[in-house]
Amino acid sequence: MHRGQTSFPVYRALLRLYPKAYRQEYGEQMVQTLTDMLDDQHGKYERAAVWIRVGSELPLSVVQENMNNIGATTMNKLTKLSNKQLLVGGGLLAVLILLMAATWGRGFIVSNVARVFYLKPVQRMIVERDAELANPFHTFGMDALEKASSCHVTAASFISTQVECAASAHSYARLSDNKDETIQKAQALEAALEKQGYKAGSNGVTFASLVAGTYEGKDYSPDAFYQKIDGSYMCIFDTTIAYANPAPKAISMDLSCRRTLEILGTPPNAGYRSSDGYL
Repeated sequence: MHRGQTSFPVYRALLRLYPKAYRQEYGEQMVQTLTDMLDDQHGKYERAAVWIRVGSELPLSVVQENMNNIGATTMNKLTKLSNKQLLVGGGLLAVLILLMAATWGRGFIVSNVARVFYLKPVQRMIVERDAELANPFHTFGMDALEKASSCHVTAASFISTQVECAASAHSYARLSDNKDETIQKAQALEAALEKQGYKAGSNGVTFASLVAGTYEGKDYSPDAFYQKIDGSYMCIFDTTIAYANPAPKAISMDLSCRRTLEILGTPPNAGYRSSDGYL
């Protein structure tokens, strides 16, 4: 759909910052391309996203084309713009540059703000969950834990942003030669998981069956997987067999918790959020 010559007056004013020759050759085509892009979008957020994209690309394009065509004639034309045009154009460019910086820097800014307010509670949650399960890492002789924690943006659309803060503890345990005692410990941990509200995975593998399989010489198995949702937190207890490496018989054990937050709405590609119960 072709619009009139008065369509998008602000955008057309910004196009005057391009060299004259470039503007004469491509100006109307650029306006028509913008028109087509907007006509293809039906929601206000989608149309706003088009403007953000165009606005973020325009400053760099203007600079590049003027650098390519720099010279006395080009610079003379630019200086003939009225003070009002320069003021309006400069102000709009400043806003576009700020929007561009905010869009590009969203992951860094949001992640670090979330880190300040939410990372320590998630880290404390790991300690609390470990205690609730009677310290399974210590029970199975895992004294050297690998710990990790982070906050990062997991989904974003226009101004809607989803950020996740997560913490985890991981270790390997070499199983003792006392098979019966170790399986009893595994069964006790299963009971603790059930008592604390963890739900087992649907693959039919329990922690006790995984440990027993390790003693039988299996070097592969589906995970023994347990999940618990508690308000804004989701915690996972996960174990796998590591029979061949390291040797002798061993299991790996992971305990992780995460909190998912949504800022200014839910992105359409958002993942888990406990209040809505989706993953």
